[in-house]
Amino acid sequence: QGNLELQGNLKFQENLEVQGNLEVKGNPGVQGNLEVHWNLEVRDNLEGQGNLEVQVKLGVQGNLGVQGNMGLQGNLGVQANLEVQGNLKVEGNLGVQGNMEAQGNLEVQGNLKVQGNLKLQEDMEVPGNLGVQGNLEVKGNPEVQANLGVQGNLKVERILGVQGNLEAQGNLEVKGNLKVQGNLKLQEDME
Repeated sequence: QGNLELQGNLKFQENLEVQGNLEVKGNPGVQGNLEVHWNLEVRDNLEGQGNLEVQVKLGVQGNLGVQGNMGLQGNLGVQANLEVQGNLKVEGNLGVQGNMEAQGNLEVQGNLKVQGNLKLQEDMEVPGNLGVQGNLEVKGNPEVQANLGVQGNLKVERILGVQGNLEAQGNLEVKGNLKVQGNLKLQEDME
């Protein structure tokens, strides 16, 4: 029920539950479920094969890879790449300085900013702003309830809904319907 700080690596094969803060300065290898009831700070890469749930803040200075589902009730900041093979739900803001890929559904209740490429296999729901400095590819139905800005190419397999403004500096390809309630600004071709 207190804080746990590790200078080295953390490995476990079953479940780990921490009632306070967890700070790991090495590599945590998780094969079970990881549940942290406060803050989780990782100074290196975080790889997990189970589910990851954090209730306040998750900060990763390396890569973050989760093979299960990931739930976060605070903000998520990743200074490298983020890959989730399950569903990802963030009840705050999500910022990724590298590339991001999610195999399941993505739900962010705040703003989402990706400085690399964003690739999603399922649906996406973002009630805040979505900014992507690379390419955005969504095979499901993305719904953005504020503004959407993409500096690269934007490709959507189904329906794209944006309740604010949509600005794409690369090519825009939508195979389903395109619904924009604000302004639409394109720098390149629309397919």
